[in-house]
Amino acid sequence: MAIVGLLLGITGACTCGIGAVAGLILGIVSLVQVRRHPEALKGEVLAIVAIVVSAAFLLLGALFGLPILGLVIMFRNEVRDWVTDMWDEARDQAISEDEGSSDDEPAGPPESSRPDALMPRLPPLISTGAIPCPVEL
Repeated sequence: MAIVGLLLGITGACTCGIGAVAGLILGIVSLVQVRRHPEALKGEVLAIVAIVVSAAFLLLGALFGLPILGLVIMFRNEVRDWVTDMWDEARDQAISEDEGSSDDEPAGPPESSRPDALMPRLPPLISTGAIPCPVEL
C-alpha cells in the first residue's frame, strides 16, 4: 500500500495535486498499519516517503494549479471569441474560393467519390441481396 501511495503521490505532479491526495491517504494508512504490526509488515520508510512526496506535490499542485485554473476561467471568453473568429475567417475564405472557381468545374465532390461510382466496388454479397443494403442498387 505504501508503494501505491508513493506512485499516486508522484502522479500528483501531473494532476495538480489530485493524485497526491490519494497518495497521502494511502501513505498514512500504510504507516499506521506498519506501526501496528511491525513484525508482520515492513515498509515504514516507504510509507513516510509516500507521505512526504504526496504532501509536497499536493502543495505544489495548489500553488501552481489554482492560479492556472483561475487564468483559464478568467480568459475563457477571450479564447472562445478568438476560436470563433478564426473559424469564421476560414469559412469566409472557403466561400470566397468557391465563388472564384471557374464554371468548368462541377460543384461538389469528384465523380469517383460519388455513391453511384462506388457501388461497383462493393462486395458481391451486397449487390446480390445476401446482405440487406438501405440504398437501392
